Formats: sequence, C-alpha cells, structure tokens
Amino acid sequence: MRLLKKFAIYVRYSTNYKQKEDKMKNIKILMSQCGCNIAFAATVEKIVKESGIEASVSRIDDVVQMLPYNVMTLPALVVDERLVSTGKISEDKIKELIKGEM
Repeated sequence: MRLLKKFAIYVRYSTNYKQKEDKMKNIKILMSQCGCNIAFAATVEKIVKESGIEASVSRIDDVVQMLPYNVMTLPALVVDERLVSTGKISEDKIKELIKGEM
C-alpha cells in the first residue's frame, strides 16, 4: 500500500505528466544575433501568431542556456523541451514541426 502511494505521488508530480487542460506549448528558438537567425525567429513567431496556436515563444541567445540541448548548428527550434530542428528550414517545415508536436 505504501509503495502504491509513493508511485501515485511520483506519477502526479513527474515532469513527464501532462494535465489534459494544459495545452500551452513552450517554444524556444536557440539563436545567435546574426541576420538569418533573427529572421528565422521572426518567422517562427509569425507562424505561431497566424496559426492561433497557444504557445509561449522565447528567443535564447545565451550559450550557457543552449548547452543542455547539445546543439552545434543555429538556429535551432525546441518545442516542449524537445529539440525538433537545427539549421535554417522553410516556413512549411516549421509549420509542420510545430503542429506535429501538438
């Protein structure tokens, strides 16, 4: 019985546990401050806004914050803490990646 309670608490508070009501996406754009990366970030933000997806989009240009993702090519797109692409990609591919992660 005690083991069951511990397991239930673990499942409830696990980082992988998602509530059904929580549909907000967390999108991170790992980038440098060059022109193509800034344009990529603007494109991602535009796609999220036009698609009506509930998401928080953040730009990360600090190398220390990028280290956990083990990225060697910028820009990179992270959706819900999962690296989905590196390098410059087309708008259609961005839409596909963001909507595919829903």
